[in-house]
Amino acid sequence: MRTSNEKIQMKINTIKSKFEFQLEGRQIGYIKFTPIGRIMYLTKIIVPPTLIGKEYGKEMVDKALNAIDKMRFKVIPSSSFIRNYIRKHPEYQNLVYDPGGGKFHDRFSWLR
Repeated sequence: MRTSNEKIQMKINTIKSKFEFQLEGRQIGYIKFTPIGRIMYLTKIIVPPTLIGKEYGKEMVDKALNAIDKMRFKVIPSSSFIRNYIRKHPEYQNLVYDPGGGKFHDRFSWLR
């Protein structure tokens, strides 16, 4: 069971194009990205099977999106987990790259 005082740390590894996440000094997963200009394609999230269902993936996505927002990048969430997370969290919907200038509900239509 996960305790509330566990803090996930994030490091951006630009050489491997990953947001890397650690808990108590051990790696617990990563989000793979591909930067192109000011757009970051979020292509994959990896969480070990023993940690699935314990909210680590959600916290990892939250930390990565906050970092991307601070860098003033836009995102293209190629990962279905990340795409669904953004759909459920309106505070991040403005980060989604919109090639057509439409409203948020149109932003994912071209990714299907």
